[in-house]
Amino acid sequence: MNLLKKIAAAVLLLSFVVFVAFFGRLPALRKTPIGLLNRLICLSLPAGLWKLDAVLTGGRLAPAFHRLGTYLMNENHPLVLIFYLLVLSTSQLLFVPTAFPRLSQVHRGLAILTCALPYVFTYKAVRSRSSVITLENLRTEMQRYPYDHVLFQPGQSCRTCHFLKPARSKHCSVCNACVAKSDHHCIWVMNCLGKGNYVYFVGLMSSLGAMLSYGTYLAYMILDGSLQASTLRRSDGPDARAHWSTGKSWSQYAQSWGLAFADDVRIGSVGMLALMTAPLAWGLFWYHMYLIWAGMTTNESGKWADWRDDIADGLVFRADKAPENPDDSPRNDDVEPIVDWPISSMQQLVRSSDGEPPEARAIWPRNNTATGNVRWRRVSGLHEVHNLTLDFNLSSACWTKIKKLNRGAVRAIVMASTQNLALSNLGRALASGYEEDGLQRAQSRHSHLHGAENEHVSLPKADGGKDAWLFLAGCFCIEALTWGFPFSFGVFQEYYSTHTPFSTEPSGIAIIGTSAMGIMYLGAPFSFALLQRFPLRRRHCAVVGLFTMIIGLVASSFATRVSHLILTQGVLYAIGGSMLYTPTIIFLDEWFIARKGLAFGVMWAGTGFSGVCIPFLMNWGLSKYSFSTMLRAWSIILFLLVGLLLYYVKPRLPVSPTSHSRRLHWGFLSASTFWILQTGNILESLGFFIPNIYLPTYARTLGLSSVSGTVTVSLFNTTSVFSQVILGFLSDRLHITTVILISTIGATLSVFLLWGFSTSFPLLCIFSLFYGLFAGGFTSTYTGSIQEVKRADDRAEAGLVLGLLSAGRGIGSVVSGPLSEALLSERPWAGDAMLGYGTGYGGLIVFTGVSAMLGGMSWAARRVGWV
Repeated sequence: MNLLKKIAAAVLLLSFVVFVAFFGRLPALRKTPIGLLNRLICLSLPAGLWKLDAVLTGGRLAPAFHRLGTYLMNENHPLVLIFYLLVLSTSQLLFVPTAFPRLSQVHRGLAILTCALPYVFTYKAVRSRSSVITLENLRTEMQRYPYDHVLFQPGQSCRTCHFLKPARSKHCSVCNACVAKSDHHCIWVMNCLGKGNYVYFVGLMSSLGAMLSYGTYLAYMILDGSLQASTLRRSDGPDARAHWSTGKSWSQYAQSWGLAFADDVRIGSVGMLALMTAPLAWGLFWYHMYLIWAGMTTNESGKWADWRDDIADGLVFRADKAPENPDDSPRNDDVEPIVDWPISSMQQLVRSSDGEPPEARAIWPRNNTATGNVRWRRVSGLHEVHNLTLDFNLSSACWTKIKKLNRGAVRAIVMASTQNLALSNLGRALASGYEEDGLQRAQSRHSHLHGAENEHVSLPKADGGKDAWLFLAGCFCIEALTWGFPFSFGVFQEYYSTHTPFSTEPSGIAIIGTSAMGIMYLGAPFSFALLQRFPLRRRHCAVVGLFTMIIGLVASSFATRVSHLILTQGVLYAIGGSMLYTPTIIFLDEWFIARKGLAFGVMWAGTGFSGVCIPFLMNWGLSKYSFSTMLRAWSIILFLLVGLLLYYVKPRLPVSPTSHSRRLHWGFLSASTFWILQTGNILESLGFFIPNIYLPTYARTLGLSSVSGTVTVSLFNTTSVFSQVILGFLSDRLHITTVILISTIGATLSVFLLWGFSTSFPLLCIFSLFYGLFAGGFTSTYTGSIQEVKRADDRAEAGLVLGLLSAGRGIGSVVSGPLSEALLSERPWAGDAMLGYGTGYGGLIVFTGVSAMLGGMSWAARRVGWV
């Protein structure tokens, strides 16, 4: 145990020192304790050692160490690359041969892939020289990016290469070359990172992070399996199948892991190293993801940091060019060539040494009309500064060069980008957006370059077109992955009810699923309200929600009590799901107008579609592996798939990044229309979730297998797909109360006549089909309900109304959990009634049918004139 502590402390200390030494100079960390420690290690400590050397040896050692440091940090040598490759290959040689025989075929394939990818990306990053600027490609690089007249000024020459410096380029003294779109010189790959090889570096960071994370997981899985096997050898009786950690204190738990490390030193030591160093790789990866999103490089972030400091000191002033004269003087195409760029800089920034604004003529000396007309304004923050570098921005066209796009695509990107022109070049989003007059000037500039046919910049097409359908496809998949998991909880409920340690607490198991769905619904109005007030945070909210869901799933895989599952698989997953899901609803309302009901139906059909597949997948995984393995596997699936799909889920309408939060209108709450529709929605939801949760256990009561129960859930979800689309389609053509009546009649009859009479598997399958067909698409009626509310109050916001309707459904979901437990515990009519009503589930069947019937109350309210 002491050896384990020493190894962990040494690895952790080494990782921390490496992190401070290499990342402490980043602008984002400059004024943090990490930056302070970096200066202490890299500046103060060497200075102290030089002084000590001067006293002890007369300064004989300092020159030698100085030459060594200069060689290591300022010359292009392979020592760091060799060290990195030695650590990587040695760790793999220690781990893989030992672990490989103990892995399944799937894990063996994944292990080979994750081990190989870092070498591929390292080779590509080291060998690529396509970022270097030469006389042959100078003209091309000069025309790639515009000069922003803030960070990059035209007419500046490289004193070493003796040619003009293109915008966003930098001369690297280590490589002795100018680099296009220079990010930084990386000693780990012995090369400068720029336009040509930056993608390989990002791939290297992601592959290293994936390899280290996966290696950590494999080490845990192998050692945990060894501990479990040793427990089985020593134990007999009914508790032999319990997890080895059950009942252990924290000290005993740690001691067991220490013994496992001692028994399997190779797996344990490499796993510990991977665990400690994975945050370094992922930290650097996500920092560069932020830079990509912000439209800047590491080099540029340092320049923006200098501007930020000067702005904080009150030394920076901004002057705008006159709209009628955006080009104040003839352009020299040799110095500043015309760039096919959708916007141009309409401002000039200057530093003042005395804090006073300079003379106007000093800004544009060639424009004689500028004197007296330039309005000076002290810059209060970076959000007032324009940033033109939108070509490598995740919010506009990730991984795509604007230069290679056709002009129509460029116009679409400009308008799509203005929704997210918050290019927060340091710490917070740098607002690079343009107000309405700025957009007009940008359009005027673009028209001047490309002719009158491109004068008007158009929004992406609504209700159709490639962008709209790609957006809807992304929403469908996110819906499937986010909601399909809690909607398939019936499979987990059956597993938890029959396996230790959760089978000892059966009364609380149903609350896991109902709380997950209920909180996702209940959190909707809060998420909608916040994102309506802060529209620039919508895409950020989705990313944070994704990681919250992943954390909840991973944490639930370590649960040993039902209460742990409620907090993680239930509450935490639901909070993240609500944050991820809400922005898609808001954006969908922008992309589809005439076909809104159909679009929402297609998106919500994703839940039913995933419900067809996920129950079988989970049932197979739970029978073959364990609940912890399946929860971790699902978290990986979410990370990989949803992380990619979020790129397509973006707004259609531009929102100015300088827009302020606005008050929400709540007047529609006084309209009877809203409350009648909401009451019917809540009453319907009280019983809606019960069949999906209890069908597997009901099937087992009839003597059917667990697979049969899974089939019933899948059949319900299958017809829910069609129900969502059909009811959504009808919502665009019929009055919404009529659509609700159709759903109500079909759901009520199927519950009373099919579930109530089900004592065999075929009839139970027929019930699942019909109930899913009529009840499964009830949420597709929300679009029509929103239109009715807007007729009563035209100021009602669709997102807020939808959030409250979702919250009403959440109330039903949460209440149905303990209510169904109470009804089932009483077992009314058990043995006294006929058919399904006498199985002990009669109370649930009747309650579900009555709930479905009351959901149609809005149709009756319309008949008497209340709606």
